[in-house]
Amino acid sequence: MPRASRKKTLQHEQDQEKEPVDSSSQVIDEPEQQILKKQLSKKEKQALRREKRKNKQSKKATSSTTPHENSSSDSEGSNSDDSSEDVESQQHIASKKKPSNVSLVPFENRSEKQKAQLTLQKKVVSEHKNIKVDPNERDISSSLATVRFLRNNEKGLEKLVSNYHLKVKKHSHFSNLISLKYDMLKSPFSTEIVQECRGLVLDRDRNYKVVCYPFKKFFNYGEKYNASKDINWKEAKVYEKVDGSLCTLYYYGDMWWISTTGTASGNGYLHKKNKTFDKVFWEIWYQLQYKFPDPSLNKIYMFELFTKEHEIIVKPDRDRIILLGVRDMNTLKEEDPQPHAEKMGWECVAMYPLLSSIGKVFDAAKNLDPSQHEGFVICDNNFNRIKIKSPRYVALSHLLSMDGEGDGGEADSKSEAILEDNQENSPTRKRKMLQIVRNNESSEFLAYYPNLEEIHNIVRGEYNQLLKLTKHIATDIKTKYYSNNEEEKSNKDAILNFIQRKCQTDYCSEFISILAVNVPADKSEELEKEMKSSKKFAKIIKHTLLIAVYQELFGQKSCEQIYKDVELGTLFELMNFASSI
Repeated sequence: MPRASRKKTLQHEQDQEKEPVDSSSQVIDEPEQQILKKQLSKKEKQALRREKRKNKQSKKATSSTTPHENSSSDSEGSNSDDSSEDVESQQHIASKKKPSNVSLVPFENRSEKQKAQLTLQKKVVSEHKNIKVDPNERDISSSLATVRFLRNNEKGLEKLVSNYHLKVKKHSHFSNLISLKYDMLKSPFSTEIVQECRGLVLDRDRNYKVVCYPFKKFFNYGEKYNASKDINWKEAKVYEKVDGSLCTLYYYGDMWWISTTGTASGNGYLHKKNKTFDKVFWEIWYQLQYKFPDPSLNKIYMFELFTKEHEIIVKPDRDRIILLGVRDMNTLKEEDPQPHAEKMGWECVAMYPLLSSIGKVFDAAKNLDPSQHEGFVICDNNFNRIKIKSPRYVALSHLLSMDGEGDGGEADSKSEAILEDNQENSPTRKRKMLQIVRNNESSEFLAYYPNLEEIHNIVRGEYNQLLKLTKHIATDIKTKYYSNNEEEKSNKDAILNFIQRKCQTDYCSEFISILAVNVPADKSEELEKEMKSSKKFAKIIKHTLLIAVYQELFGQKSCEQIYKDVELGTLFELMNFASSI
């Protein structure tokens, strides 16, 4: 990209950080609007309503004062004033929090830069909306099952999210762009749609045209739905499995953006909650002095962000951005990343030509140090992929997520604990397995440790008993303790107070009445004594089970989702309680 053009692009993006999109210029049809509105903060919703009221009153005045070419020239002229700024200060993409009061400032009172930026954003959106899209048009986007579903179904987005349990998020600056991501616990991974929705970005204003399509979901060797039977082993290559975060570079609205698997603009926070992915990505990008590709090629670039600021298991020795893959958006076909990396001066993912058979890959994976390497990815000429991870890495990752702590040396000894514990029903072993079960990671874990299937099935059965108990309690409350008055039934606060009152007297004695159907008569007295004698256990009942019942009752969250976030020790005691009755 020429230096002058790049400076212009960078200045445009720096201005974008200061100015949010005028939401009133982007119309979203119901009911899909409701799905996206849920992700706005309370302040943003209030500002949006005030802005809409003000626009209705001053529509004619505003339209007569909107500049076009003049504002653009002012914006270009401002580049010379800022040309002395260093590259790092000219952050390539804007995902910072938008000032809540900017959108309330009348257009004519804004700075020239703000006017120019807002005019450009309106122009981009207007150009997209003025394109006449034939609902029956068969473009390349229709090759994706997700797009076909959206185009062929009335209330397509609403049905897609409901049927496949997908998470949808708006772009931070363009509300017509949405990102789709599966739910690890509930989405059916056997379906093509769920496998496609791993950070898929679509343009709602262009009949769900594909804007960014990173890698499809791919699985571990031996795991259900893995592509080992489809791989052309004669043409397969073995690459390093980098233990970082996927960030995809794509071009939209005259600038480059990065997406993650969960956001369209990389505005999600890292583990430490002090920086967003896009901020860290662009900081490292400029530190590495990476060049930008030619946007006219219409390609997207999948990178792995491997940084000390977002350490997972493997400890990075330096900050890196590694090219993993390239996709041509004209055809939606992948391309070999190596030539692109060489041309642009980017680091490319390491390849291991000496690992020429599946057996050699497995042998190499077993000998990997999990603090240095995660494993391997096998990819053929048709870009079918499977993962082969180091067994020690898999054990370490699960155990670290269980304990929430541990450095390399300590974690290495812990990683063997679940394997060396020979007592099948030991509390330690069951508790560690519970973390795997509740996070729906059983398939991956058992692919590497099939010898632990028996203890896994025991814990899975007891956990299912807890889920069953929670749902039974919700049903009992609904059928036995609610008023038949429909208006009272709809009052969630009144019902919550009712449940709380049942749990307050002597901690748990009244709660036994709610459990009446589920607790055998011969166990009621013994159970009540046990519950009264343990304040800690009473606290579990009052808070954890109560919240799960309430959420299950009103469908805000399933009890599976509630228990996924509960402290592991608390959940383990609660599971033992459920399996005892």
